[in-house]
Amino acid sequence: MSGIQRGCRILCRRCNFRNGSTQSDILKREAIGSSRTHNPATSSSRDIVRLFSATTQNPLKQWYARNNACVGFSSPSFVYSSQRFYASGGSSGNLSPLSNALIDKSSRNLIRLLDIVSNKGKNDSPVTVTTEQCNRVLQSLQQNAAVRGAAKRATLILHKMTAVQSKNTRTLANNESFALVIYGWQNSDDNSHARNAEAVLNLWSECARSKTATDATTMVTVTDEGMEVVLKCWCRSGAHDAHTHVQTLLARMESPSLEAYREVISLLTARGNVSEACQVLTKLEDSYYVDGHPTPNTACYQPIIDASRDATQSLELLQRMQRMRRHGNTRIDISTHLYNSILSGLAQNGSIHATRQAEEILNEMIQQSKSDVSMRPDVTTYSAVMRCMIAGGAVAKADGLLTRLESSYQMNDPAAVRPTTEIYNMVLEAHATSRGTHEELKRSVVRCEDILHHLLTHTNSTDSADAQQQHWHYKPNAVTFKHVLRAHSRLRNFTRSDKILQ
Repeated sequence: MSGIQRGCRILCRRCNFRNGSTQSDILKREAIGSSRTHNPATSSSRDIVRLFSATTQNPLKQWYARNNACVGFSSPSFVYSSQRFYASGGSSGNLSPLSNALIDKSSRNLIRLLDIVSNKGKNDSPVTVTTEQCNRVLQSLQQNAAVRGAAKRATLILHKMTAVQSKNTRTLANNESFALVIYGWQNSDDNSHARNAEAVLNLWSECARSKTATDATTMVTVTDEGMEVVLKCWCRSGAHDAHTHVQTLLARMESPSLEAYREVISLLTARGNVSEACQVLTKLEDSYYVDGHPTPNTACYQPIIDASRDATQSLELLQRMQRMRRHGNTRIDISTHLYNSILSGLAQNGSIHATRQAEEILNEMIQQSKSDVSMRPDVTTYSAVMRCMIAGGAVAKADGLLTRLESSYQMNDPAAVRPTTEIYNMVLEAHATSRGTHEELKRSVVRCEDILHHLLTHTNSTDSADAQQQHWHYKPNAVTFKHVLRAHSRLRNFTRSDKILQ
């Protein structure tokens, strides 16, 4: 009796297996969990000897004995490890150390199997590997992609699968294989995860162009979902050339999703490429008007409006959103926040036309707020409108708007907005820095004194500590006194300035 046979019999007796047991029976017992504890740290040769010692006539055993090969390369050993992994309850994000060890073991065995299969023409090896077996290991690596090196090993397995495919007529890697590897790179912490994911996508495209599939189940075609995952990887990579890659990927997709458009628009606006973001938005609108899908929403317009420094462009985007609503797009929500972003852009313009446009937007919001509460102007709205007026030289209009706010609030108007110290300081600064005749400067000083007196009177009227805590942002601060003193210094009223300082 040879040494191999003696070792097989000893292992069979220790595992309480009979010589009459079949290979499938042994695999089934191990998959559901046997009473014998399996140690994943042991070599895979023990597994294969135990699995195949029960059968006296086995072609794999005879081939390995004849070629003096390592039995750890066997495909049943890989199946055994995979079944142990799934029987142990391994799941995404919650893998036990045993499962991690089995994943490592299964992936290494698969790599060796693929090497044997790829060299099948050079020897008489009966070893075979299926797409399902490969995908099970790829799935376990994808679920454990946070572990260092998991995504790289999955990519290596995929390359070996395509190498086997190029040397044989049958297809080994399918769409699921490529998608699992790309998802693995998406979940990876590697700094170059975006470039590696795109490399897998390019390999996917090469396999799709080869057209080696024989049936629909093994047909390899690059999907929009896979390209979208790579696109998201680039958007989160922070690479300097990410904007170029995402636009290329978006152009390659046949039917991009709304999430893909939003990711590209957000990235381009964050990089300052507002014009390119507008082109992507135009493509999205054209797709909606032609096919009715995908449906743009406010989040597609908001980043461009926030990043745009061109008031004309912001108003044009507002008109496009309004046209979308008229065409029945209910996902477009024109709210106060959107108008505030447009008004902030107008305030940076600082022209007379911007003042007129800001007044028109404010009046439109007041009219729409009568039927829609979400369109009601708030403190930010009035502050932005006043900045537009002051930047355009219309200090009197800004002061008049402040008076209107005070009057509406004192009349207990439910839609009234109470002016804050920031708004008062804005008007005070406009009066303190305004130009004009001596009489106009006097009127500016008187107005500054009135505003300061109003704020001080309100502060003295809030006697309780709770009231003072509630109205702290309506009190005069250091900036308030600075603007009043500056106004007096222009008329050389030093006596009054000393009293204010006291």
